Amino acid sequence: MRHALRLSVSFLIGFTLSEYFHIAKGEWIVLTILFVLQPSYSETRRRLFQRTVGTLAGVIIGVLIIQLFSFSGQIVLMLASSYLFLIWMKRRYSISVIYVTIFVLCAFNIIANKGVDVMAPRLIDTIIGAIISFVVVRFLWPEWQYKKLPNLLSEAILKNTTYFKAILEEYKKPTTDDLEYRIARREAHRADNALVTAWQNMQLDPQKQQQLKKVAFKLTYLNHALLSYVSALGAHRNQNQQEKLSHQVFEIHILKALEESHHWLITQSNNKIENIEDTLEKISNQLLNTNKEITQIQYILLFNIAEVTLQILEQAKLFKLTSVATKPLK
Repeated sequence: MRHALRLSVSFLIGFTLSEYFHIAKGEWIVLTILFVLQPSYSETRRRLFQRTVGTLAGVIIGVLIIQLFSFSGQIVLMLASSYLFLIWMKRRYSISVIYVTIFVLCAFNIIANKGVDVMAPRLIDTIIGAIISFVVVRFLWPEWQYKKLPNLLSEAILKNTTYFKAILEEYKKPTTDDLEYRIARREAHRADNALVTAWQNMQLDPQKQQQLKKVAFKLTYLNHALLSYVSALGAHRNQNQQEKLSHQVFEIHILKALEESHHWLITQSNNKIENIEDTLEKISNQLLNTNKEITQIQYILLFNIAEVTLQILEQAKLFKLTSVATKPLK
């Protein structure tokens, strides 16, 4: 909803400026806004840089290259540029902008022999559209990355819990059809990737909006470690039956602790967090003593899962991460 409103306001501003000042090829301002303006500030800033640099490079390269091609050569160049634009669109936007700029230059040169003439308006319109996009996303209902962290962390814990539960089911009743396990694994990795992306995008937010930069890094690292230990536990699910875990009490308690951790991240109940931490500490101590007697890799992984979960909760509580949570618009 926020993005839709920002996009509509940006279109209105761009169109008004184009009509009021009679800007040449003013429709390119609106087109630039459409491609540059993204749902978040960090994504818009990255796309703005790519669009501006790509357009500038496309203008310079296009003007130099077009002098070397005849009419037929320009048609071939135009077709090749349109194809390469589509190829690079999702891979690297800045390169795709270079090709589409060359395409526009060739098209106008073929139609009216004015390809070089429209390059100046294109560059100017691109800069105007980029500035409008930047100003709107910066000041109109900005959505900073640190506000997403609580929801992303709770989602990551939830997906890790589901993944862990699916692994335990595989241990209990091994099946050839492990579709649920693979789905849970994919969702857990997606949630982990979303947390990593939020931390990376936070580097592009204004300095004063990077309030949880350090805790975001720590939580990203810890969640990735948790997912790695859970995945390693799942990798051993197809071992011989006699080599599998002989006790179910540890797994059940860890699963319950993970579920309660997710619930705490949502409800922010201070009393409950103490109970979860006590449970995890007891499990860790019991597993540590067990590891001295039994060297099964599963026990070691369960110990690591319990320890990392405890560290995640300590970080979330220490920095009061949930106090900055904001509910997303629906």
